[in-house]
Amino acid sequence: MDHQETIIGLMRAAKGKIRARCAKNARAAWDIVTDPADILADPAYAHAATREEKRRLFREVQKEYDIRGFVAQQKPGQPPVNFPLSLAFRIGAALASIRFETHKGPVSLEPGDVFLIGRDNGPDSSARAGALADGLATAGVNVVMLGVAPSGELYNAVSNLGARGGAQVTRSHVEININGIKLLLGGVTLFGDHIKEIFDWVEENRYRRMRSPADRGAIIDGITEAFEIQRLRYLERYEGKLDPACPVAIDLGGGTAVKYRDTLARIFPSIVRFFRDEDDPHSTKGLADPTRLDQRGNYAEAYDFSVANPSVPVLSFDLDADRFGLMIDGKVWKGDTMMLPIYEEQIARKPGTPVRIDARTNLIVDEAVRHWKGRSICQAIGHSKVKKGMDLDLVQEAADAGYDDADRYVQDHPDRAETFQGEFSLHLFRFKPERDDEGRYVGTPVDDAIDFACYFVR
Repeated sequence: MDHQETIIGLMRAAKGKIRARCAKNARAAWDIVTDPADILADPAYAHAATREEKRRLFREVQKEYDIRGFVAQQKPGQPPVNFPLSLAFRIGAALASIRFETHKGPVSLEPGDVFLIGRDNGPDSSARAGALADGLATAGVNVVMLGVAPSGELYNAVSNLGARGGAQVTRSHVEININGIKLLLGGVTLFGDHIKEIFDWVEENRYRRMRSPADRGAIIDGITEAFEIQRLRYLERYEGKLDPACPVAIDLGGGTAVKYRDTLARIFPSIVRFFRDEDDPHSTKGLADPTRLDQRGNYAEAYDFSVANPSVPVLSFDLDADRFGLMIDGKVWKGDTMMLPIYEEQIARKPGTPVRIDARTNLIVDEAVRHWKGRSICQAIGHSKVKKGMDLDLVQEAADAGYDDADRYVQDHPDRAETFQGEFSLHLFRFKPERDDEGRYVGTPVDDAIDFACYFVR
C-alpha cells in the first residue's frame, strides 16, 4: 500500500508544530562562559581522594563510540556512579558549543537549530534525556523530545523532520546501573576525537550560554508524527510482501521495539509467538542482549522455544533496537555471516560493491565477497567507523559514476545509492534515501534493527 502522501502530510504537520514552538533566537547574543561550578566537584565524585582520581572517574564515561557510564550503585560491590545528571547537562551544553571537524566537513549546532532526543524505557533515561536537553537549550538549541523511541525512529526522524542532529539516550544491552548517549550531528555519527573534544570542554567547564534567558532554546514534546512516519514506512516497505510459509518468533526484549509490536504483527504473516512484548524498564525478564541469545538468564523462554522448534527463526532486539539477533535451533548467528545473503544480493545489483570487514569478521565473508566479484575493505573495529566508511563509499560510487557531488548522485539515482553493511556485533546498517516533503531524497546510514529484521526475512 502506498502511504507516501500520508507520510508527506505528517512531515509537514510535524515541522509546522516545531516551527511554531521554537525559540526565535538565531541572531541573539551569546557568550562562551566558564561555569564556576567545577564538574569534578559534583557529589558523585566526592568519594575519590584526589582530583586525579575524580578526573579518572569522569573520563571513564568518555568512550570511543559513544558516552556511557555508571548512573546508580544498586548492589554492594558495583562500581560507583561516574555519570551524574550534571554531566549529562554539561555534555548537552558542550555539544552545542563545538564546531566539529568531520569527514563531511565542519558540523555544529547554532542558536535556533533543532535537535532531537530519543530514549529507551529504562528507569534512568527520562531524567538523563531531560538533563541533556537542558544543556542544549541553555546554548540556544531547540530540542524535540521524542520520548521512548528505537534508534531507527530517532535517526530517520532527523532526516524526515529536517533537524540538525539527534541523540539516543540508552543503556543498549547492558545492566540498569549503566546508561549512555549516542550522538548524530550534520549527518555524522560522532565518535573518537569528537567525544574527547566534548569531554575536554566539559572538564574546562566551558560552554555557550545565551545572554538573555528569553533566548534559551525551547524544549518541545508531543511530536508523535515521528512514530507515525516510521510505522508507515515499515508498512509501505513490507506489509503483504513476506512469505506466509516462513514462520517466525519475535523477542522484543521489553524495550523500545515493544512500541512497534502491532506494526510487526501486520508485517509478519506467520508469527508463532512473541516473547517479552511488554515494557520491562528494569529488565526483570533478563537483559535484551542479542549478541548472547543463548544466555539462559536473558533468553530462557526464547532459547527453549528455539531448540524445541528448530524450523522457526527467533528474531530479537536490544533495548534501543539498533542490534538485530537471529537464533535458529538454539544457534546464535553473528552479524558478519548473517549479512551473506544481503551482500550476495547487493553485489549482484552493483558489481564491485565494497564490503567492510574488520578483525572479527569470519574469513568466509571475505572469500564469498571476492567470489561474487565484490570488494573487501579492511577497517578498524567499530560501528561508528562502519557508518563513516559507508559515507566514503558513497562519495567514491558517485565519483565512479561521473559525479563530483554525492548528494546530486543520490538525487539522480536514489535506488542505486541504497546500500547495506554489517558487523559482527549485530549492528546492521542500511542507507536508503527517501523523499522528504520538499521532494528531495534524504537519509543517513542507520542501524535500524526493526527494518533490518523485516528486510532479512523478506
